[in-house]
Amino acid sequence: MPANTVTIAPNLTLDADYIAGASIALLGKRGAGKTYACRVLAENLFDAHVQTVIVDPMGVFWGLRASADGEKDGLPIPVFGGDHGDAPLEPTAGALMADLVVDEGLSMILDLSGFGSRTQERTFAAAFLDRLYRRNSELVHLIVDEADLFAPQKPRREDAHLLVTMENIVRRGRNKGIGATVASQRAAVVHKDVLTQVDALVALRVAAPQDRDAIRDWVRGQGDEELWSTIAPSLPGLANGE
Repeated sequence: MPANTVTIAPNLTLDADYIAGASIALLGKRGAGKTYACRVLAENLFDAHVQTVIVDPMGVFWGLRASADGEKDGLPIPVFGGDHGDAPLEPTAGALMADLVVDEGLSMILDLSGFGSRTQERTFAAAFLDRLYRRNSELVHLIVDEADLFAPQKPRREDAHLLVTMENIVRRGRNKGIGATVASQRAAVVHKDVLTQVDALVALRVAAPQDRDAIRDWVRGQGDEELWSTIAPSLPGLANGE
């Protein structure tokens, strides 16, 4: 694969800068292959020399440091926080980590799984995303796993600032050199002001009717009702990774 391309699927290779600067939603129920797809995207972007930052609330992306079979090294990407981190991560360090992304051009995994509360997750993510949005100018791709935690469909008052920063990243991030992949098991619980603004939507296996309805709204927004009538019946029965 040429260094400036990303292989999205068999027989589908796209320009790395295009993918890196785009906003993408990756949706699929638990076990459908969402996390694996994010890992493959991160590996492709890294191989294409695209700075990549992963916000990981569940502590699952540290495995990028090893190959799939565990027999050899994976990506030389630092992990901050979590049980497998190279360095600890404090809930108050969001702005500092964004400065490292901007000033040092550093790819990284931000493992939030060690934080003790939703408030700490929110504090870190709001400061990190806002500082990144305000300061960044070079191409960087941000992968946000479990995006419904940061852009909930039914936000509480304390979620307001974080929701605004997520919307800025997805809707206006390209102007700041920021592309984003937002991943979630539940399309229905990702705020529609975020979900409807993505450039591309990738749907894996989706069984719940309300989640299919959220995907339908995006497809219909692209002006293709006929396409939706073809896609909708297939979503519950897709194989892992399909």
